[in-house]
Amino acid sequence: MLIDVEDDRLIQAYLDRTEQRLHYHQFPLICAGIRLQMARGSIAAQHYIQQRGEPMLRRHYRQVYSDIYTASYHQKEEKAARTGLSQFLTDQLAYMERRAGRRIADISHALVEQIREIVMRGVRNGESNQTIAARIYRDIPEISRGRAARISRTETHNAAMAAGWEAMKARRPPVVSKTWWTASDERVRESHAALHGVTIPVDEPFEAESGPMMYPSDQSLGAGAEDVVNCRCTPLYHTS
Repeated sequence: MLIDVEDDRLIQAYLDRTEQRLHYHQFPLICAGIRLQMARGSIAAQHYIQQRGEPMLRRHYRQVYSDIYTASYHQKEEKAARTGLSQFLTDQLAYMERRAGRRIADISHALVEQIREIVMRGVRNGESNQTIAARIYRDIPEISRGRAARISRTETHNAAMAAGWEAMKARRPPVVSKTWWTASDERVRESHAALHGVTIPVDEPFEAESGPMMYPSDQSLGAGAEDVVNCRCTPLYHTS
């Protein structure tokens, strides 16, 4: 899917489908978390989202890793892909579990802070508690839809890029270079548009605006959220 191809059309179609599946599950979880925060407070809301959301993200990551690994092999290499998949997932499982726990904690905290800021804004504007609560309850679908979309897009993309990187390292023949590829539309941030088509050795980082990145969405070398959240770029890997 990402190896020895001329564009990222197939991976983008896959990401769109997979993102929609995660959104389907994230939306009701966030709606329930907001209602719980309004009724019982932020601690109860965070606990609920983390308890329900962590297994959800863990399953999502596992599916993405499985899909990306098997798609990284050509049809004639299917046997090798099937043979190596179980070991690949076993090797990656601890990372996926740590990431799921860390990300759902961040997600629950960010949601609680968003609702708290809405409440405080209403207080600063002199609104009554009843008015603030009524507006939040009215806006729960809209708030949840936007938050779920951002989570689904970012988490699906990040998991797919990490999975592609790990699958690339497991391949034979080895990958020797990589190209940064954007979605090539008006939503691409300027710093990423400047990287479009840049090809470098596979073991060197791309120089993104917030720091070096081994692949789009990578934060292991210090790149910030401004280069990761809502990113749709992909790396194209080359074996020759």
